[in-house]
Amino acid sequence: MLQSEMIAKRAAVSTPHPLAAIAGKQVLEKGGNAIDAVVAATITLCTVIPGSTGLGGYGGTMVAYLADKKKIVSVDFDSRAPKAFRDDLYHTEDARKLGYLSITTPAVVAGLDLALRTYGTMSWAEVTQDAIKLAEEGFPLDPVLHFNITNWVKQADPVSLHAFLPGGIIPNIGEPFVQKDFGRFLRMLADKGPSALYNGELPRMICKQVQANGGILAEEDFHASLAQDVAPMHATYRGYDVYTSPLPSGGLSTLQILKVLDRFELPGERLYNPQTMHLFAEVAKRVWEDRLTYLGDPEFSKIPVDRLMSDAHADELAADVKKGGNFRSKAIPLPKEQHTANASCIDAKGNACSFTSTQGVMFGSHVVIDGIGLLMAHGMSRFNYNKNHPNYPAPGKRMMHNMVPLIVMKDGKLKSVIGFIGGPTIPNFSAQLVMGVVDYNESPNYLVTGPRLHTEGAEPLEVINMPEDTIAGLEKLGHQVKRVEKVGGPANVLTFDPATKEIRPASTHGNECIGVL
Repeated sequence: MLQSEMIAKRAAVSTPHPLAAIAGKQVLEKGGNAIDAVVAATITLCTVIPGSTGLGGYGGTMVAYLADKKKIVSVDFDSRAPKAFRDDLYHTEDARKLGYLSITTPAVVAGLDLALRTYGTMSWAEVTQDAIKLAEEGFPLDPVLHFNITNWVKQADPVSLHAFLPGGIIPNIGEPFVQKDFGRFLRMLADKGPSALYNGELPRMICKQVQANGGILAEEDFHASLAQDVAPMHATYRGYDVYTSPLPSGGLSTLQILKVLDRFELPGERLYNPQTMHLFAEVAKRVWEDRLTYLGDPEFSKIPVDRLMSDAHADELAADVKKGGNFRSKAIPLPKEQHTANASCIDAKGNACSFTSTQGVMFGSHVVIDGIGLLMAHGMSRFNYNKNHPNYPAPGKRMMHNMVPLIVMKDGKLKSVIGFIGGPTIPNFSAQLVMGVVDYNESPNYLVTGPRLHTEGAEPLEVINMPEDTIAGLEKLGHQVKRVEKVGGPANVLTFDPATKEIRPASTHGNECIGVL
């Protein structure tokens, strides 16, 4: 059932949690811009959904439109493998995914800091006020976080258990969840500045606990380049300009899908018709073979970005689709694990921003630093441990990830801001969201709550909320279709009408997760 449509006359921020929406809205009310709002919302998300994203998170990416300069900008923030990385330390799945060896330097704070300093108008202390209060005074523990903490406890080491849950007691649903130590950490960053995480007392404290428990993270790893102001990637689609972040994010794959689809006329009056979904699946499967074969950190490997994004390659893939048949990639698909967060905003001056960050899988490494309550992500789990793959780890190397924040423009004017979370489902569904906005003029509410289709190069196609006639049509076209309970997580879609200045925001988690002015 669709929620009621919201229309903002001035500004709107869309998030996956109501407390983050409140934080973003309050910043907008104080005169902050879209970047200020998403930074405030994201720091709040790090406090209220710490399993999905956190200030100990390994990374993410941002794309923004600056209305006064008529310019698209992007901030990339990615952790790097510790300089002490050795192959023999990571021969088991557990070492890569869980515990102290899986930890890399937290990059989310570096990304938030760079975005705020470069493109925001407010200070770090100003945008963290809500998060500090929520950490120190607590907020009602909701059923989802209660469930996730209950599962986390089963795998947490004793030090982390004490650091996150003093006394080892999980509050009941509806009771205040207080994070005194994390509140202390937030105040340290507010007082000393976010750079305090990367110099002095805090990195020493973190590395002492990590190394005492078998990890290899060192203070020198905190001095690496973790956040960069980078040129966004761009592709044209049906005369629209679509912008996202460059590698190692997932944006290249989304843009590839759109470039190939641009060679076809899409049938039907609604996005999720059998012919369009058949075409999407065949294009996406071929793009996923590229993704799983070639992509990694371009600082360490020669990645054929220009060729993959070229018109000639799009023509080649489109010609292969037109031959017919059911393509099956030989590339090995990625794990389906997916826990991330996005905040997106359009402000009263027409600035727009989409900001995505992550812990990796729920609760990341499961390690919490004693004394500051900082949950650490598991960046080492994001590498490919096939030694011949471009995403194989090396000292100081960034890990490939799936995050795809998007800005859509038409004739130099803002059309839409898109943010979606969900691990490897992100590149595909982000492309579907663009198709819904551009090709079918679907409402944001429908797009964030409606059908979804996912493939990573082979069958079966995974679908949720898909119309039965579309499933039957796909099967008639030779596809295997698997109905699943989940394809990705919550989406944020905001559309903008340049003529009326109206903003239509939508969040999968409902209108209470949207702040509107």
